[in-house]
Amino acid sequence: MIWLPPSEGKTPPTHGPVLDLAGLALPQLTAARREVAEALIRVSASPQGAGILGVGPRSRDDLVTNVHLWDSPSAPAAQLYTGVLFEAADLAGGAARGDVGHAPEPWIFSGLFGVLRPGDLVPDHRLPMGTRLPGPGGLAAYWRPHLEAALRPVAENRVVVDLRSGPYRSACPAPWAHTLRVDVVRDNDGRRTVVSHHAKHWRGLLCAQLSQDTGDVLAGSSGTDGVQACVQRIRDLAPAMVTLDARGQSHHVTGIEASATRTTSQGGSLTTLTLVTAQAGSATQAATLPSSTHRETRRTHPSAPVRTRRSAR
Repeated sequence: MIWLPPSEGKTPPTHGPVLDLAGLALPQLTAARREVAEALIRVSASPQGAGILGVGPRSRDDLVTNVHLWDSPSAPAAQLYTGVLFEAADLAGGAARGDVGHAPEPWIFSGLFGVLRPGDLVPDHRLPMGTRLPGPGGLAAYWRPHLEAALRPVAENRVVVDLRSGPYRSACPAPWAHTLRVDVVRDNDGRRTVVSHHAKHWRGLLCAQLSQDTGDVLAGSSGTDGVQACVQRIRDLAPAMVTLDARGQSHHVTGIEASATRTTSQGGSLTTLTLVTAQAGSATQAATLPSSTHRETRRTHPSAPVRTRRSAR
């Protein structure tokens, strides 16, 4: 399983059916989703809405969007979310290509819906997981028992590649799963930095590579052995991950560092994998991982004014 955060950047659908909570993945979450949705509509219509939701003057339209949650058109989550990570992950394109088989399952965590599958039909909205909403309270704490009950039966003892950010990790820590948490650092000739925008893009590229990996390499893998198989698979795929920045300079994965696996009290485990990236031509890039026979995925940084080349199928 691949666990993703949602995207603040969205493409609002212009047509489609209205929201049907019972039609979303894990329908046992319907009552909780309805409670959060109703609270969101109330607060968005109130004078305090902008402050509670952290909406600035330029984003006041988001409050109107939230108020019309029940009668707005819906689209698949993979099409609605269009931020940095999702542009690189290309979940909508993968569905169109039919990337199925043994490929890992993407799940998208959400402050409003708890968790979604890419094909779930949802309307435009704004509700970060870090929000404290009158009624439900802090959303990460609100969702934690609900997601525990809903996800444990489907994720226990499975390998979870965790690409989420902090509040979404907090909403479902999943100590009963075998979690491979992915961090990203940029190496600038020996000086490492963590850049949020940069990290989202690389996590999206990794999601794209794993989601297209429909063979038998990871099929049947579970437990800590499954985590190690996944780490090795990412090592194999890493040389194919190349991105261009806004100046047209290419960046590569130059190293992959995996922590020792820590077991949890609930039968799961946690391993942290760090992607080390660097610009081509730097001293660090000279130590790039060996070339791979796997197809190359060259994705442009979202802000770059140059063409994107997608891998051929």
